[in-house]
Amino acid sequence: MTPPDNTHVSSLVKQANLLIASGSYQDALKISDHALRIAPTNLNALYAKSFALIKLGMYQQAVAICDDTLRVHPRSLNALINKGYALIGLGKHEDAVTVADEALQYNLNDLRALNNKAFALFLLRKYEDAAATADKVLLVDHKNMEALLTKMSALGVDTLTNHDTLLLKRRRYREVARTSDEIANSDPDNVAALYGKAVALGGLGRHQEAIEWFDKVLQTDPRHVAALYSKGFELNALGEYQEAISALDAALEIDPGNSYAIGQKLYALDALGRPEEALRVADEALKANLGDLMVLNGKVIVLHRLGRDREAVMVMDEILRLDPHNALALRLRELLS
Repeated sequence: MTPPDNTHVSSLVKQANLLIASGSYQDALKISDHALRIAPTNLNALYAKSFALIKLGMYQQAVAICDDTLRVHPRSLNALINKGYALIGLGKHEDAVTVADEALQYNLNDLRALNNKAFALFLLRKYEDAAATADKVLLVDHKNMEALLTKMSALGVDTLTNHDTLLLKRRRYREVARTSDEIANSDPDNVAALYGKAVALGGLGRHQEAIEWFDKVLQTDPRHVAALYSKGFELNALGEYQEAISALDAALEIDPGNSYAIGQKLYALDALGRPEEALRVADEALKANLGDLMVLNGKVIVLHRLGRDREAVMVMDEILRLDPHNALALRLRELLS
């Protein structure tokens, strides 16, 4: 049996890596396959193939190649890292954490494994764990963009959704703002960093500054729906209800069923003394999504404002049927009782 021509295989792998670097992933896949026909267990060729598959969104095939690699090379960090990427792409976030932990057994400070783990934890909504894991990356590389983005996102979402004291929320928002600034130092036009800074400023009650930063997001990406409806929220907070409606309508033109934008529009219309119009907006939205809790909550408030408390109670009962622990509905029930 003729041994594989290692020089030729190395040349093919080098060519595949150059194609990956240039974004020619389909061609890289062909070249790596060529190399593997010559040397089926070549570690570098297997890595190049799995990486190209991930970039092409072929995650299941990438996992299979990584598993093939690990059968021959059980301690291959590259195979474990790529398997983690692919599992995240498949939505198998628990498995991605497990694979990252396996990689970290071989190298406790592998930044790729730590970033994979942090991002998978974020997707599992384990925000504090995600931020803590991202911090391990930042201890080694304080400018690591992937870790900064994960940390900023995790802190931002956790602060929005948890029930911490106002003091702790403000502390977290300040950390989100600092992390956003770290990202912007290296990448001034990074949309995620701009958006994170805007959200943090809004959370700190600095509404006008938040609007200015949402505008920076929209200069880079005019169709950024979250920036549009978040800008509407900040304008509502300042009592600029008509301007808020303009921002919210822009969001709804892109994403007509967006609950956040609809909810904020109901608030603005009601504040402008246009509750009948707000009720029409709510009813139109509920035709498309009967169980939209944010719109249903808004409808309760509008019906109460119109003095139609019996109807408001019926809607509120529907909310609590769908979500028995809905905090806003429970507060509204106290108001109407």
